[in-house]
Amino acid sequence: MLKIGKGLVAACAATLAAAVLISWLPQLGRESPSRREVAVFRPDTAKRLTGGNIVDALIGLRLSDKIGRVGWRNAVLAVDIKVPAGEGDPGVWFRDVKKLLRMSFAQMENVNRLLVRYMEEAPPGAPPHSSGAMLFAIDARRTDDWVAGRMDELDAADPVTDDMWRKRLRLTFAKRWEERFGPIQPAAIPPSS
Repeated sequence: MLKIGKGLVAACAATLAAAVLISWLPQLGRESPSRREVAVFRPDTAKRLTGGNIVDALIGLRLSDKIGRVGWRNAVLAVDIKVPAGEGDPGVWFRDVKKLLRMSFAQMENVNRLLVRYMEEAPPGAPPHSSGAMLFAIDARRTDDWVAGRMDELDAADPVTDDMWRKRLRLTFAKRWEERFGPIQPAAIPPSS
């Protein structure tokens, strides 16, 4: 019985020594300059849009509605946004358009043209693969004068009521827009004083 007792004590001592050693390992690793923690995921502020970062760039915008289709070819970014049939807020939609414009022309160096279409989803019961109706589209280009000097004016811009911004964005309203929101009226000219 005495032999078992010594063996048990030796086993307990070995276990205790191993536990102490294991608890010291993290501190030993921190002291060594060659053993540093490396982040696996880091926020990356990309300057060039590529097929490898387009998803991350668009997800980072946190758009209000879902993206239906994206195309990236020859420095042209084309984005279709899907909105539920009969729902949605044009004010929210144009805030998202502004986010896309800033990402394309202020953040990225290699987007020369941005095409955005807002598409109403096909109503329930529509034939499979129905794409729905277009509400509006924009066609903005890096070479447009306003991109270099007036990007900051986007915050106060209302492209639905402002003729100048409709022209700058090459904004086209489709028949479905007019069915939902009425015809687009030219902006009223303020009276001269």
